[in-house]
Amino acid sequence: MLALVPPGGRAASYELISVETRGYGESEQAAIVDALVEAVRQAHGVSVDAERTLRTSLAEANFSQRLSVEFGESIQTRTRGLVHSYEVLDVSREDQRWIARLLVTLPQYRAPGPDRSHLRTIAVLPFRAGRESLVSLAPRWEQKLVAHLVQSRRFRVLDREYTRELDEELTRIRSRNMPVTELVRIGQGLGADYVVLGELTEFELRRSTTEDEVLDASLIVDYRVMEPATEEVRWAGTVNMYCDRRQLEEYGLQFLPRQLTDHLLDEAADEIVTEILDLIYPVKVVQVNADGGVVLTQGGNRVRAGDLRTVHASGEAIDPDTGLKIRPDGPEVALIKVIRVDGKSSLAIVEKQNAGTI
Repeated sequence: MLALVPPGGRAASYELISVETRGYGESEQAAIVDALVEAVRQAHGVSVDAERTLRTSLAEANFSQRLSVEFGESIQTRTRGLVHSYEVLDVSREDQRWIARLLVTLPQYRAPGPDRSHLRTIAVLPFRAGRESLVSLAPRWEQKLVAHLVQSRRFRVLDREYTRELDEELTRIRSRNMPVTELVRIGQGLGADYVVLGELTEFELRRSTTEDEVLDASLIVDYRVMEPATEEVRWAGTVNMYCDRRQLEEYGLQFLPRQLTDHLLDEAADEIVTEILDLIYPVKVVQVNADGGVVLTQGGNRVRAGDLRTVHASGEAIDPDTGLKIRPDGPEVALIKVIRVDGKSSLAIVEKQNAGTI
């Protein structure tokens, strides 16, 4: 059984939850300790070493059915805040062992801001360098890809680069001089539903023979989107980017290697993230306003003002070979033009209306 109990007082980074658990032991006290450890395991997850330490600390207390409710402050101290309080619902002896049924109240970490638990998780893994000269470019490329995924606001993007720094912060939280409520932050790490990995195959900057100016540049990136749990490749592709002087002038960029490199990496990252989102979260019409404005489900870097997009009626079919659902585009309903882009959505107007409604 799991029940939410909102904490009183000022806003906090945790909430109190109640968990009903059972514990078993050779004595009444051992059964109560076992039930408390099980509650912590369910709410926070505990390592073998942490469980051993927790059991030892709890075993030193003189738990009993009569005193259990009065042990609020003591139980918080002995579990370093992982248990707020508990109540013994029932203790019985059966088959030469004790069974304790407890209602345990524990603090659980609550991430700041809106609830994002419904979003899928994704991580960018290190890209291989096709040539030795591309090794130094790989970290910049991975950072661009992470930035575009974050700005899409469609995933919980997990860090796989600064693990040492994050481990140091978790070690600091575990230290004895931290408030016990900070401990609920530990054990909230997530696994990735998807990972993006691949190879920087080629990057060329062609310079002028007479001046230190870049004439053009090209970039080739091979990538895969995989489910790590099954090692299944969900999508794979190759991005070929090219930029010359004319395009640089259109974007208002100087003919400098650093600017051109950043531009190509940004364009490649944008194209890959767009393909990933088209696979998992295609842009949809969420609302048509009374004045004819069309609200789209995505904004940020995914949609740009001035974009022309075709709206199709939704359709769904079953692939007879695989049995999987496919979503073929239905009839073309309208041509729309994006006029405003916000962080999470965008607004468009109808340029051309065909038969049917949006």
